[in-house]
Amino acid sequence: MKISRLLLSIALATATVLPSTAVEVERGEVIRVQPINDPGRFANPWPASWEAGYDQRVTEALAKFTNVSNRTTGEGEKWGIPTTMGTWYHQPSDEAIAALQAQDLEASKDHQHTNGIDLYWNFTLKGQVAKWFTHKDRFTPAYQEQFAKGIAAWSSSDPRPSLEYVALLEADDEEVRAFALKQLSAMFRNVEQLHTMAEEAAAEKHPNKQRFAAFIKANAENIGSEYPGEDVAKWQAWWSAINAGDWMVFEEYERRTNPNPHPKYGIGTGPVGATWNPEVRGMRADARNTDNLRGMRETAVYLFAEASGNELIRKVYKEKHRLAAQRFFEIGNGEWDSEGYLGHTIAAYTNLFAFAQDEDVKGYAKAILDYCYISSAAKYEQGTWGGPLVRDYGNHAPFSTSAAVMWLYAGGTTASVPKAELEYPPMLASGYRPPAAAVALARGLGVSGREMLAARPNYQSFLPGLDETPAYHETWYQGETFHLGTMVEGHGYNRNGFKLVFQDSQDLGAGTMVPSSGKKARTAVTDTGGGDAVAQYRHLSLYLNRNGGLPMRWLFPDNVSVTDQGDIRLLKADNTWVALIPVNLTWDGPAQPLKSVVKNAKKTGKGSVGDNIFVATAGKGVAGFAVVVGEKSTHGSFDEFAKLVTNEVKVSVEDDGRVTLTDGERGSVGMAFSGGGRPAVWRNGKAHDWAKDHRVQWKGVDGDGPITAGWREAAIAVSAGGYTFEGKFTEDGKYTWSETLKEDKM
Repeated sequence: MKISRLLLSIALATATVLPSTAVEVERGEVIRVQPINDPGRFANPWPASWEAGYDQRVTEALAKFTNVSNRTTGEGEKWGIPTTMGTWYHQPSDEAIAALQAQDLEASKDHQHTNGIDLYWNFTLKGQVAKWFTHKDRFTPAYQEQFAKGIAAWSSSDPRPSLEYVALLEADDEEVRAFALKQLSAMFRNVEQLHTMAEEAAAEKHPNKQRFAAFIKANAENIGSEYPGEDVAKWQAWWSAINAGDWMVFEEYERRTNPNPHPKYGIGTGPVGATWNPEVRGMRADARNTDNLRGMRETAVYLFAEASGNELIRKVYKEKHRLAAQRFFEIGNGEWDSEGYLGHTIAAYTNLFAFAQDEDVKGYAKAILDYCYISSAAKYEQGTWGGPLVRDYGNHAPFSTSAAVMWLYAGGTTASVPKAELEYPPMLASGYRPPAAAVALARGLGVSGREMLAARPNYQSFLPGLDETPAYHETWYQGETFHLGTMVEGHGYNRNGFKLVFQDSQDLGAGTMVPSSGKKARTAVTDTGGGDAVAQYRHLSLYLNRNGGLPMRWLFPDNVSVTDQGDIRLLKADNTWVALIPVNLTWDGPAQPLKSVVKNAKKTGKGSVGDNIFVATAGKGVAGFAVVVGEKSTHGSFDEFAKLVTNEVKVSVEDDGRVTLTDGERGSVGMAFSGGGRPAVWRNGKAHDWAKDHRVQWKGVDGDGPITAGWREAAIAVSAGGYTFEGKFTEDGKYTWSETLKEDKM
């Protein structure tokens, strides 16, 4: 339905609605969603044949969207908006457009100040942005007016104040600096006020409030001794002093000193770490701060401020996006390579890329997307996500969220995404394509036999002092039929330190093998018994636990055959072979089917992913698996591999505790524990220097790449399959890029 320009120019004192738009979709044998704004010079060009493959995968993906939903309670729009948008893309209907305009059930409660529009929950914001900028022409004039007034009111002030205003004190824009100083001044508390705050928190009894009270009491004289005035260094010291507590402490401080509280709930009841509702957190926007959630929130604030003509808040969030993009390029992101969450981050910044009118901001969005897809390419294989990574919840099935997002662009398997992937609808109208070199890397083109080292930042690297030194160190090796990724820090809470991903000719998506340790009979790698560490050299790895006495497990698909050769277990997949050599382990018996399939595996419709597991009992002291991965190009046939493992592969345990795995002339890897810190590692006989050899985001071990990115150098390059790409930030904060393409028929 077309409506007049007059109706779109709603009389709002603080809002100027952008020209009306409505996404257009071509429907035939394939479904093509047209870009809502031409990417122009921001486009990463692709060969025409790649575009055809992309269109086919979009069509397959949208066929999964068959339901209209007007779910609005709480963060119900997290599911409702993308489900309905995807269904409309697949088959347009008045019912879908009506559902996108459904009255929120909490309109007069939580969202009265935003004219009844839910602009609180971060996942909801991601959908609201995509919905508004792609379909507003199809909405009734009354709903357009309601929504425009809501976003204008919401973005007229910062809906999520934070201590991160300190980072804005050095912005080039004078108004941004003045805004940040004003907010910080409102959040500053002197010593007396801090003690009062601590006493109030202590009286409220909740353990999280008790933790906050104890920290503030102990640090009040340091935090509140002097108002910093206009001294940026003093504000940075103040920020660091508060952040010395854990995240629940500094976010509780932000809640209690919030200069822009929720109109109905004030600063909320708290505590931080309980629930995220506005009546608890007291914010006008969901305050959660992980990469994906802050990305959803901060892109929404910028876009709605830009659309509403709220220039100050637009400029404040433009600076936030500049800082975020440069942080990605300098050290990476805290939720690096998460199989569950990176896809959410990508979808959020795809919104920013699609709808931002400011070319600098569009460039920042492109920078973050380019970075994320380059990193994703190293972890992707046939619709499956490799490792290592943080925020892993034990899902080893194909088409996890991040793998499903990469599949849309890289394909690599005849299997299709098995369900309606909620990240797709916000992404389809953007016109964004990953760099061709990243797609080539995801498909493994021309990178066989390459090894890379990578370093990753602290999970909260946006905080002061946590961006200087890498927190995690990974090794990545790409064979012809597999890739092996490990992290020396091993498994731990929310992180996966070892994944072997290998090609599967049955088109189930790639297969996955993962070891784990711990007393709980579980398949996830997180919350292990602790003490894991991993060393790797190319196709060789040592997965060891320093604590001793823990059960050790090895998870693998049930279509992999197993034979025993003495105490060595040989696993044979279609094209990839694995030898497991026990180190101070005793096998508990043959492989066992899992009593409960790994989370989400049944959603593939195949039911065979991750169905089997070995269990072994560790003796006292260091114990674990020595792992050799073979394939035709390096070890001939499987029979030859089995013989070579018997005759050439050696595992030695020295008196000083060093464990060494040697595969004849193909190399060796060694590891030794010393106290509770990072273990000593030898790669092919050479001691590895973590500070010297591993202080990079990515680097190739032998020659360049395929990915090259220094630590804090704000540049990244990727080369694969004859395609190259380089992106970098200039000294004045601009994002620039260059690439070379190869014409072929992929």
